[in-house]
Amino acid sequence: MAPTSRTLLLLSALCLPSSAWAQSAGSASGPAPSSAVAPTTTAVASPTSAATNPGDTGEVRRDPQGVQGISPFWEAMNQADGLFAAQDFVGAGAKYQSAIALAPQNPLGHLRMAELMIKQNELARAQEFVTAALRLSNDSMRYKAQASFLLAELRERQRASDDALDSWAAYKALHAQLLQAQTQKAPTSAPALPPTAPQGPLPPQIYVQTASLRIQAITHAKQLTVDYSVVKERIAQRLAEAEESAAKGK
Repeated sequence: MAPTSRTLLLLSALCLPSSAWAQSAGSASGPAPSSAVAPTTTAVASPTSAATNPGDTGEVRRDPQGVQGISPFWEAMNQADGLFAAQDFVGAGAKYQSAIALAPQNPLGHLRMAELMIKQNELARAQEFVTAALRLSNDSMRYKAQASFLLAELRERQRASDDALDSWAAYKALHAQLLQAQTQKAPTSAPALPPTAPQGPLPPQIYVQTASLRIQAITHAKQLTVDYSVVKERIAQRLAEAEESAAKGK
């Protein structure tokens, strides 16, 4: 499968770039999962990304701490996301790097750069950013899940089938950890509350079905490779026997 049209994930819903949709069980011998429903880095936009002073000319409020206005990190991220959406990958990369320089401990900048590198098929650099995102995501299940998803996709693009299987299994295992954490946080008896609009960061999501389908596809592709090797060996043997028989008949 060609790696040219699968990286803008949740763009239509969040106006943010994201990497592979992976709900497809297509050929695991290709560089990555193709069509899908599962975004990897569905980031949360800064709550002050469009903050303006009431009644003023519309100038964006800025605040280094991101309290009274948009922080330099989020401003750079928003600009980079816009460039990514416009397919200006050079400009987006420069802005993401700027955001990383402003907040090197924030895994989001590293996740975005990993996605961008995967989009451009620069897999070695993508590996660096995914590794950094995983290292920085220990305290955030959401970012850890996104980074793990990206790593599994990256392993497929690298055609490292065994590593891809391990990565998808590790990503899938996060679901049990998430359920356990949610169970521990849930009150023993909670009153029924009317539904409200979601507040704060998006909750972590683990796309178990996606991981299962990718594991199935990779396993199937590996078996096909083994079966083909047996057939290829048998054909070579029969060709050798035919040549030997022809030589004896001369």
